[in-house]
Amino acid sequence: MKYAVISDVHGNADALEVVLEHISKNGIDKILCLGDVFYGPFQPEKIMELLMDYNVVYVLGNMDEFLLNKDDKINETRSLILEKLPLKTFDLIKKWEKSKIVDNNIYMCHGNHTSNKEYLLEKVKCKTLVLRSLDEIDKSIHKIMQPIILCGHSHIPRVIESSSGQVIINPGSVGMPCFESENSEGTYASENGASFARYATIEVIDGKLCEISHHTLKYQKGNSINSALEYNRSDYAAWVKTGFRE
Repeated sequence: MKYAVISDVHGNADALEVVLEHISKNGIDKILCLGDVFYGPFQPEKIMELLMDYNVVYVLGNMDEFLLNKDDKINETRSLILEKLPLKTFDLIKKWEKSKIVDNNIYMCHGNHTSNKEYLLEKVKCKTLVLRSLDEIDKSIHKIMQPIILCGHSHIPRVIESSSGQVIINPGSVGMPCFESENSEGTYASENGASFARYATIEVIDGKLCEISHHTLKYQKGNSINSALEYNRSDYAAWVKTGFRE
């Protein structure tokens, strides 16, 4: 069985289209989507149309949940996205769970097994995301029994092997190679330093992981940059253009 693993599209339809074209040429049986599909000042209204013809399993990202939660703080970007998304999109998001087990041996989540807002593999240090120690990672996955663990949220492509032999894969971000966020200590960033769209493929034979490939694809970013500027989000425009914070 061959799977494509995508995450953190963030409404970037141009990046997703290139990724899906690449997936179509790779003999993929199923797409595993790790969430944060729509939220971003790009072309969120086009995302479902691009995905509808594929066999996709979804989990709920923190920003997918942000779009659903009426009690969360409204910002201008969120308001514009809510106006653009078709109503059927929200019916779909409501069905997504925060974690999911696929074909008995793959565990999917956006953040970690307890929260879609926390990072499984990283922690914030010196205003950036850094890899956790092996001991920290082992402790964070000790309740997960599946040999293959998929996570997103940090936008950083990684393959990590735990002490127990479990393999943890982050495919990186399809649509946003950089972002800034906040915690109790202030603003921090995740920077990939390149403007490419990213995803991963994995091949599982007889229940065993045989191959992992990360894919890094160029795409035309002009529409995405212009869309971000139309949303008055020069920060997003810069992140997509360079993969660095402004």
